Amino acid sequence: MTEDPRLGTTLAGYRIESLIGRGGMGTVYLAEHLGLQRKVALKVMSADLAGDARFRERFVRESRLAASIEDPNIVPIHEAGESDGVLFIAMRYVRGTDLERLLQDHGPLGPDRTVAILSQVASALDAAHEEGLIHRDIKPANILLAPGGATHPDKVYLSDFGLTKRASSDSGLTATGQFVGTLDYAAPEQFEGGALTPQTDVYSLGCVLFECLTGRAPFPRDREAAVLHAHLMEPPPKVTDARPDLPAGIDAVVARAMEKHPQDRFPTAGDLAAAARAEMRPPTEPSPGAHPARGRRVALAATGGLLAVIAVVIALVARGGTNPGSTAGTTQNSTPTGSSPSAPAETTSPIPVEPNSVLRIDPNTNKPVADITVGTDPHGVAFSGGYLWVVKRTDHTISRIDPDTDEVVSTGGGLTGPCNIAPAPGGGVWVTNCLARPYEVDRLDAGSGQVDERVKVPGVPAGVAFGAGDVWVALLPPSHPPGTVLRIEPATGKIIHTFHVGGGAEYVAFGEGALWVGNADDGTVSKIDAQANVVSPPISVGSGAYLVTVGQGFVWVENRFDRSTSKIDPLQNRVVDIIDDVRGTMAVEGDSLWVADPEAPTLWRIDISTDAVTAQFDLPFSGFLAAGAGSIWLSAPVTFDDQCCP
Repeated sequence: MTEDPRLGTTLAGYRIESLIGRGGMGTVYLAEHLGLQRKVALKVMSADLAGDARFRERFVRESRLAASIEDPNIVPIHEAGESDGVLFIAMRYVRGTDLERLLQDHGPLGPDRTVAILSQVASALDAAHEEGLIHRDIKPANILLAPGGATHPDKVYLSDFGLTKRASSDSGLTATGQFVGTLDYAAPEQFEGGALTPQTDVYSLGCVLFECLTGRAPFPRDREAAVLHAHLMEPPPKVTDARPDLPAGIDAVVARAMEKHPQDRFPTAGDLAAAARAEMRPPTEPSPGAHPARGRRVALAATGGLLAVIAVVIALVARGGTNPGSTAGTTQNSTPTGSSPSAPAETTSPIPVEPNSVLRIDPNTNKPVADITVGTDPHGVAFSGGYLWVVKRTDHTISRIDPDTDEVVSTGGGLTGPCNIAPAPGGGVWVTNCLARPYEVDRLDAGSGQVDERVKVPGVPAGVAFGAGDVWVALLPPSHPPGTVLRIEPATGKIIHTFHVGGGAEYVAFGEGALWVGNADDGTVSKIDAQANVVSPPISVGSGAYLVTVGQGFVWVENRFDRSTSKIDPLQNRVVDIIDDVRGTMAVEGDSLWVADPEAPTLWRIDISTDAVTAQFDLPFSGFLAAGAGSIWLSAPVTFDDQCCP
């Protein structure tokens, strides 16, 4: 075989070292940025596509926009452009394998691993779709895996965003009529020249779901024309024909994902992942309306006899005792499910953390890899645009940390009294200013790190989140009644809806198509459907419902006064488990929930599938958590005050 002539050459400042793989659209190399001495995956597009003027223009424009999308399951794009007539994308180099190779080497995957992979890909797609971008080439080869081993799940990254396009009337064809995508996973509208929408990617993700469970693409045919005909005309195949051991309901999930007409498919990739997860839950998990025991609480029945006593003794040994002082939370539908016994958590020696810094932890090793000094009183943190943003309340500034160098690259001012922070589209962040007047919500630009938009709000702003194209802000009394939440159009600053939820609403989180609000005064969580603008009946959790986060298809809420964390299934709107003796700020990374208790201070790692504590760390300082760049980030103020406002 002739050696690739690009090996050893330099393109746009990247020295090409070795071949990673080839595809119909181009070739991927391992390269090194000569200036930063950073390894990257460099994709060089094929010459025929580079010669298509329309494709070239759109490629450069959309790749640069794709680089601003921030999601922990999207491979970060460092640079995209054209050099000497060659189109290229420089992406983070992910050490591991891809889903295509995994399926080739090991065959069909189990339900748990399939759902874990699908959920992370769905998160990446929903983030792209919120920006109006369609990937249009979802396939196993573009799903990268950093294997987690027996105790830690795969870390999944969606790659190849150089083929994205804006959702518009443009078809799936180039100006020269060339099909863009991969036949085995392409939606019917990609062949027909129809408009591409988020449901185009949902169809492809349904094909990937089928292949994960069966080991083959949905329509294996000898000729390409036969594959095309099958996508257009034939009904989706049944998973259970190849895997009769799986629940029959998974066939309906795949069938809906692969509907011929886009409007008949799942509205979002997250909806597809949630439906698959619901169908493939273990049969022992209680259904809505059941009344199992609360997690980590064991009750002796009066007639239990010797077997019941033995069961309780085993449970107490495995779980480290009961917590008689806690009371079980309830929902409008049922009581929460119980946790299964788990092995003792890994406990480390106290981690040395410098005051007024940000600690970075590698979830693959559970070890700290950096302790970055940022200035006085670091508080809220958020990962957006490839940077970690850190709010500092004392000097009213915000700093950005580059995860490639672990250095502060900018510090901006101009905030009136920053409190809470949330990622914004385009790679910036939204910050609530609640410590001083005028009360406002500011957006900071991804490029400069400075305030580029101010939105005045009619009260003290507390929690902030971005979702469904709008900014959501919780207001505190006495300026407004308890439980007031605003939905704001960011372009105009106009309040387009005011909601009234439970009392004591302060922290909010967006995910699963809704805004979730912790109501501390009445121990409930409110769900605001973003499409219908409707508040669902409150979900009872525990005393002092406070911090909220969303990830991997679940909603998590801190029960501040119960010192526990509730796990909510957003499909059923009910609590499915409660983790006792764990509370604090939260972040989801991969298939783990991380919780930091500033009062202890302690950091826990929770396995999302089992709700078991798998690691526990003692810290001298602890603040807020964020996930990004394959890491967990923890702010470390000298003292912690989680009250937003005076």
